[in-house]
Amino acid sequence: MTDIPRPEYPRPQFVRPDWLCLNGIWEFAFDDAEAGRDAGWHDGRSLPGRITVPFAYQTELSGISDKAVHEVVWYARSFTVPPEWRGQDILLHFGAVDYRSTVWVNGQEVGHNRGGHVPFWFDIAPYLRDGENRLTVRVEDRQDKRQPRGKQASSGVPAGIDYYCTTGIWQSVWLEPAPSIRIDSLRITPHREEETFEVRAFLHAPATGWRLEAEARNSGGAVVASAVEEMAGASARLTLPIPHAWLWSPESPHLYDLTVRLYDKETLLDTVQSYAGMQDVRLRDGRVFS
Repeated sequence: MTDIPRPEYPRPQFVRPDWLCLNGIWEFAFDDAEAGRDAGWHDGRSLPGRITVPFAYQTELSGISDKAVHEVVWYARSFTVPPEWRGQDILLHFGAVDYRSTVWVNGQEVGHNRGGHVPFWFDIAPYLRDGENRLTVRVEDRQDKRQPRGKQASSGVPAGIDYYCTTGIWQSVWLEPAPSIRIDSLRITPHREEETFEVRAFLHAPATGWRLEAEARNSGGAVVASAVEEMAGASARLTLPIPHAWLWSPESPHLYDLTVRLYDKETLLDTVQSYAGMQDVRLRDGRVFS
């Protein structure tokens, strides 16, 4: 039994082997007077309260369960980066923070984000020091009807189909080392009739000569398809043919494991793991078919 909530890797379709979960007990404070920024709460000082991340303060699992409206809240915690990660970019990931957030590491602002339902990350390597580091997050969640909020009540009081607000960090937070030239994201599209996977890779890299390799494995671990693309830009499209493809269905949810590697000539720069199922869904005459 672990004391860390949501300890699983948060991004299973884009996996690197090394990562550090930052979920758990954080320091916390309400800032109803909005005095924290001017008072320097971002300088790494301790905050008086405690909250369990990644649960909004309105929920019981947060350990607070306060349904009142607090438009500004602060989080802080200490963390230590494994020494073997040094020399790489250190990516600080937030699965989602509702709504507007500002992030500091060791008292230095590293970035901000607006939007309560999308993941974001910052490279915090330039702000780190040996040993213990301090992470501070300020969040604004205004009771403004113009702010996208889904079915959260703009008054803070549920009515009709609306419910209580979800303020602050409500998805996992984690650290990940990554090479400075790397695969940034993947887009995988199955084509059932052609029995192929289309793999679109987007790089965090200058537009110059790279080599991308991809392979698909079946449930037994055997390689069933591979492809190579020499690329001059920062994105590439590869096609993986899957002969006699095992189709995904709810009754037989078969998935193919995918590995994508980025090379500079013969030097391996980055490797990510993913997966995909061979199936498609179509809309015809107002009905959904697979």
